[in-house]
Amino acid sequence: MIESELAKQWATLPDFPNRLTSWIWFKSAVSDCLINISQRLNLQYELRDADLANAFFQWVSYADNTQDFSEQDPVDYAHYACGVLLSCLIQAQPITVINKKSSGHADEKSPLVVLDWPDDLVVLCLTLTFLESWRFHLGTTPLVINIDLIKNHWNSFHENAREDTFSTVSFLDLFLGLPPVWGNSMSIGNRPAMRLAQERLQGSRSERA
Repeated sequence: MIESELAKQWATLPDFPNRLTSWIWFKSAVSDCLINISQRLNLQYELRDADLANAFFQWVSYADNTQDFSEQDPVDYAHYACGVLLSCLIQAQPITVINKKSSGHADEKSPLVVLDWPDDLVVLCLTLTFLESWRFHLGTTPLVINIDLIKNHWNSFHENAREDTFSTVSFLDLFLGLPPVWGNSMSIGNRPAMRLAQERLQGSRSERA
């Protein structure tokens, strides 16, 4: 589900998190990643730049408002930010799969073989690739994706992502083995890792006082 070579390549950029919030770089990166995804899954797609721009600039506005949390727990912030990106992509729907067929060139282990809503799957693969690269850039381990969990919750993910915008943050955590925060998932301060980071910060301040 992850375009690993692209993720590794992007991770070497010294300013990768900043590149993600640059429209010109983001648009190019999305195009490159979609080419790889379409080849791996043997599908054709339509990418609408205007809708992609809407998703991007909505996401950047959320990222700007939560940037301070990246200093408390950079890895967890990356997970949250990518969950919000996934939400913005699903809401804007800039990518449509227009042809999907099985082939000897397709990855037969791909969830696309059995899952409905291929548009959602493509944006999930795209988001996971960005997140993998972000984690590599921060020097941490690769993602561990539970494919069975994705299959079991796929219909619920599809339905809830359209009714509750920020539920995608919780579902992304669920798919990656992190504890999801189902209530008020848009609040980054409610995330367990962020609460622990804040407690450590407060404890450190108390020791210095």
